[in-house]
Amino acid sequence: MLLPRFLTALFGIPLILILIWIGYLPFFLLVYAIIFLGLYEFYYLWTEKGYKPDKIFGYIFGSLLLFSFYFNGLGLANPKLNEGTGLILSFGILFYLALNLFRKRASEQGGYLNLVLTFWGIVYVVWLLGHLLLVRELRPFGREYTYLLFLTAWVSDTAAYFVGVKFGQYHLAKKISPRKTWEGTIAGIFTGILVVSIFKNFFLKHFTHLHVFIIGIILTLAGLFGDLSESYLKRQIGVKDTSSLLPGHGGILDRFDTLTFTAPVLYYYLRLFT
Repeated sequence: MLLPRFLTALFGIPLILILIWIGYLPFFLLVYAIIFLGLYEFYYLWTEKGYKPDKIFGYIFGSLLLFSFYFNGLGLANPKLNEGTGLILSFGILFYLALNLFRKRASEQGGYLNLVLTFWGIVYVVWLLGHLLLVRELRPFGREYTYLLFLTAWVSDTAAYFVGVKFGQYHLAKKISPRKTWEGTIAGIFTGILVVSIFKNFFLKHFTHLHVFIIGIILTLAGLFGDLSESYLKRQIGVKDTSSLLPGHGGILDRFDTLTFTAPVLYYYLRLFT
């Protein structure tokens, strides 16, 4: 599996880095593709398990949320509509709940669970990963913040994996992810702090040393929880990978699971403390 994994990374990583640099609509389309495919994987897995999430509603509602993220991030929305994302989310939930009271499938066995899975897919995939758009549009360092987000995830995850394989003895969450170890986690945290420190010295000079320390830790830990949450999902369904879309890497959710947690964590930390 090393060759397919290498070839996928050889093509995918430069593409992502280029689109982050360009930003705007090209980056939006990248994030949209990632989220749409991730949502498809999420619904497909539960459909194979016998549930019936409302996929069409999920795709439409998810698309509206992403457009709201995009326009608010760019500052193109009317200032009075800065709460547009929350408005769409709230009224979408209320409308769909009301609609389901009168639908035939609402009386089916497991109908309420299908409704919950429909919305959980939107929250878990669309809402969380949608923060990538907000991070990219933070002025004037959105590009640098986004590079920091992706590179910290990639590098710390790689360091944690290799240290865990080589030196790992104490399991972190054996029932969810047997390969996760405390040794690997500690290595990932130190690597995360190192990556943020490099960004401070070359690109983000306004960061204090305290910012470096805190961001390095929270990004690594948030990424770990994102990874574990996706592993928990696969354990519940009984699959190894969410799909085979990315040769050697599994599916979209397998590859971008870390970012589901790190994107919102970084965005709100930057908005509140920098």
